[in-house]
Amino acid sequence: MRQQLKKAAGGPIYLELRNPPDEGSITISISRHSGDALAVPVSGDEVTDPFRFAGEINGTEGQDYIVMESDDLLPVGAVLTLVNGAGQSQRLQVRDCKSVAGDIEVYFRSPLDFTISSGSVVCHKIRHLVAAENCPLTEQFFHVVVEYESDGEVYGEEFTYDVGLGRSYNPASYTEFSAAWPAIDTDNIANWLRTGLDSALLVGYDSVEAVYAAVGKNVNRVRNRSALVPQIVNRTMYWMAVAGIVPSAWTDKVEEWLAFLDDQFDKLYMTANIAWYDDDDDGEASDEELLADRVTSIRLVK
Repeated sequence: MRQQLKKAAGGPIYLELRNPPDEGSITISISRHSGDALAVPVSGDEVTDPFRFAGEINGTEGQDYIVMESDDLLPVGAVLTLVNGAGQSQRLQVRDCKSVAGDIEVYFRSPLDFTISSGSVVCHKIRHLVAAENCPLTEQFFHVVVEYESDGEVYGEEFTYDVGLGRSYNPASYTEFSAAWPAIDTDNIANWLRTGLDSALLVGYDSVEAVYAAVGKNVNRVRNRSALVPQIVNRTMYWMAVAGIVPSAWTDKVEEWLAFLDDQFDKLYMTANIAWYDDDDDGEASDEELLADRVTSIRLVK
């Protein structure tokens, strides 16, 4: 059945960059999935610089919060870079933020690596307003390219958004992970978030993306991205286990734990209630797509 094409309203999209952007350095270009130009020049749309603050910031090494003399709240879940007067820096994710007696208290998902009394904060999340004229029909994705500077170095990042302005992103977060593994030791979580293992969720997402790509499916074409969360959390646990972080009951049975996760992943893959955009943007599935939909199980190669 051909899907009904609907008008899409304009509105903001939010992009979280890998590095803290320098003020005023962000430029954005957008094209349709087909490569066609947008109806309204992007330069006529609004681009909002991320939250940034420089001045008195009070925080103690080992604690999970800072206090700033600011009136602006940071968005919960946003990534930011904190730099102290000595030049030490740390990337942190906001767990909570509230105004207390004229100051802002920002709580993080991991403790501070250093003490700070003054310095700077730059959030990685930016806001871009897309004009309604640029999204007339729900039949194509947007391809977004962001160029910016960070400490004077030039970076470029690409994003894909569906026609409803929802980014094709990793839907699994720390919240979903901790809900699936509530008994994990707090110290392990702190260690995971402060070291290279903070990429475990991203690696989990990439692993799931590779599984679907192996049968010709593109996870950027998933309408209900939350349906992928159980599989992503499963692969996150897998890669944490490879790095030595496992439930206490499995400490001396790591190989068995990995095998259990693989078996669980196969079952999650077979039963996932995935809703797809068809690959050709024409509302109808091709023979190749129907064949791919009938593939029910695939195991990751370790």
